[in-house]
Amino acid sequence: MQIIKERFIMKNIPLTHYFEFDGLDAKYRNIFWHELADNGVENVVLSDYMLKTVWDAIDPFSLLKVYKKEVAEKGLRFMDCHSPFGPKIDLNCPVEELRSNLIGIHKQSIVCCSECEIDTITIHSGNPRYPGVSLQQYREFICRSLEELLPFAAKYGVTINIENIWFPTNTPEELIYYINYFKSSNLGFCYDAGHANLMSHPSDNPENPVNVGWNLLNMKPVWDDKVLEKMLPYIVTCHLHDNDGSRDMHLVPCFGDINWEKIMGLLAKAPNLRCIQNEVILSKSNASVAKMCKNFDKIMTYFK
Repeated sequence: MQIIKERFIMKNIPLTHYFEFDGLDAKYRNIFWHELADNGVENVVLSDYMLKTVWDAIDPFSLLKVYKKEVAEKGLRFMDCHSPFGPKIDLNCPVEELRSNLIGIHKQSIVCCSECEIDTITIHSGNPRYPGVSLQQYREFICRSLEELLPFAAKYGVTINIENIWFPTNTPEELIYYINYFKSSNLGFCYDAGHANLMSHPSDNPENPVNVGWNLLNMKPVWDDKVLEKMLPYIVTCHLHDNDGSRDMHLVPCFGDINWEKIMGLLAKAPNLRCIQNEVILSKSNASVAKMCKNFDKIMTYFK
């Protein structure tokens, strides 16, 4: 453990932890925060679910203060953020009646980042969920969204990170298009290891999530085992979780077939990387917090 900590001090890149506690009250949240702290965790994610509850609250900033107090009492701190996502609030949403709301939601998330001294936020560019909308039209809607959000993020000192998924709207090539279009220091990438792993497993199964995703635009999937290499210069944060290449499982590292020695060795070369995020969903892994943390300690030994 000491060796791992020394490496992180040298690179100044913290490990953060996500937890999906949808429906849990304060009592059970605090049990989880306590369990994380007991296993050596220091940093946690201001998650999409937490932000949803904040902005649904009668007094949003009071609830945000409650969350901050809960984690601080366990010796934890918020380090990075994931904005809410979905077809109605992703950057590429083509429904004009919804666009004012989606911009407002992400601006609110950015304000919450500022309140928690967070300087990175992941926002989904969006999947092709609307029939009849072309890839070029999705690009135009994403550009419109970023044109509003990037100056706002700059005002609050926050970098927006768009994420690779497994659809034609969020391949590395599509994401790099926005980097080149905006040339903004407040725009970067969130590399998702689980999503990239799906893209590296060619499959003829029509129910495979990649085949399903590309079929939404009547396109043949472009399988890619170099997603990380292509994204590397622009990665600011990352989501680490495992799967077997068949679906998005969000498993504990080493529970799937991702080559973590290769992934972590490449991430160590990312020139703009600020934090590494555990995006495991424990209920899908059938694993304990202790096992999750132990396996993250293991893969971090490759971060060199």
